[in-house]
Amino acid sequence: KHISSFKFKILSDFMTKQSLNLFSTLKLGQNFLCFDPEVWPQLEDYNNAKEIVTAVRV
Repeated sequence: KHISSFKFKILSDFMTKQSLNLFSTLKLGQNFLCFDPEVWPQLEDYNNAKEIVTAVRV
């Protein structure tokens, strides 16, 4: 039931102040957020952020 509601969500539904705090703390570029997610893999800010975030252990 809950999973079917995900298809109606947009990126901003998943972004919170804590998300932006993470970007700031890790000094990650945020410019890619202004673009369509389909082009993110082509953007340097996105690729840098992805590399750093996937390396962070929680």
